[in-house]
Amino acid sequence: MGSLQEFTVSFLHGKLFQVVYENKLGFALVETLFDLGPKVKNKRRPDLAFLSAKRWPLDKPVSEANGLKAIPNLAIEIVSRSNGWDDVREKTEEYLSVGVERVWVVSPRDRDIHIYDGSSIVRLLKDADVLTDDLLPGFNLELSELFAFAGDREKTS
Repeated sequence: MGSLQEFTVSFLHGKLFQVVYENKLGFALVETLFDLGPKVKNKRRPDLAFLSAKRWPLDKPVSEANGLKAIPNLAIEIVSRSNGWDDVREKTEEYLSVGVERVWVVSPRDRDIHIYDGSSIVRLLKDADVLTDDLLPGFNLELSELFAFAGDREKTS
């Protein structure tokens, strides 16, 4: 992941964490390895994930095992040069096949987000849109804010 993608992940995690934590919805996780079960040969590590309190209770201990045995509700992948659209598409299909409810594919270079909740795109959001999701009550993010945040840093580097 390049610097543009890292800034995007950091900013998005901050916004996501705030809503998830304040509303006790579950966990907003960065680069967490998930053991998605026998249907998927690989464990997967989404760039960001939301794991609801229904799927992992707030008071449930976390072991030091390699791979959380849980299915996140939301997986977020950031498109980068090393993690292109073909890789992201494969991951998206795997996530959805094991019960991930939603996948956001964020492309900072294209300044858009593809949102999946099945085998097809549900929504394509661009710079002027507001990102909301019924999985995250109270979460809304103007994409112009997300992409300006990342873009301003790209111009100064």
